Amino acid sequence: MKLRIGISNFAGYFYEKAIVNYKIIAYKNIY
Repeated sequence: MKLRIGISNFAGYFYEKAIVNYKIIAYKNIY
């Protein structure tokens, strides 16, 4: 992982992580 991270990449990283967590929670709620 690069130490030099732009604000857009930093926000994008958490955005993707939030989507993954949301899908996991939704999957557990459905099944």
